[in-house]
Amino acid sequence: MLLVSPTEPARLRALGRVSSRPEQYGVDFLMRASGAWWGVQRKELKDLVASLQDGRLAKEIAQMRQLDGGAVVVVEGRPRWSLDGLLLTTNTKFSRSAFLGVLWSIQSEGVWVTRTDDQNETIETINTLHTYLRKDKHVALRRRPNPSSVWGKASNRDYALHLLQGLPSIGPELAERILDLLGFPLTWRDGITIETLQQVPGIGKKRAQMIWEALDG
Repeated sequence: MLLVSPTEPARLRALGRVSSRPEQYGVDFLMRASGAWWGVQRKELKDLVASLQDGRLAKEIAQMRQLDGGAVVVVEGRPRWSLDGLLLTTNTKFSRSAFLGVLWSIQSEGVWVTRTDDQNETIETINTLHTYLRKDKHVALRRRPNPSSVWGKASNRDYALHLLQGLPSIGPELAERILDLLGFPLTWRDGITIETLQQVPGIGKKRAQMIWEALDG
């Protein structure tokens, strides 16, 4: 479900069902996704500055706290700056540092901030966000890419040395000794025990136990 404030331009109203309900939450777009309500407030650059000065932005941020999902502020428009660092799209003196401060202040309230160049990009962003929020899981930051070269494969000795150094108390020299004594490529479950690891110079019983427990875990 996507509800759009009646005050939005026609092209943006076409994204969903027109309703005054988003305004109750201080937003222009209200989305129902994964059992929660999310809101999007669109701010053109001039309106961002004006709403900061007349108190509307603070009021809207407070209203957004009612949302049980979250909120996003979309800052629309590419800022242009004068030589002395003032925003050219407004009649007030608004500096680049003040602009960044506003964005950071919004985010410090737990509200996401994203920027778009124009209305077309805002439409694309809202559609993409709506799709994103309806996903059950977001695992992009936890997924490892597949090896893109032979270096990232088990058949590469340097890669094996790299992986060995991820185990407790194993540095580059000790990793070399392990491969030299136990062979390469190395398969941990082929009869390698704590006692086998202790045959490597520099690995005592305690260190062998730590390595084995890490592998066994």
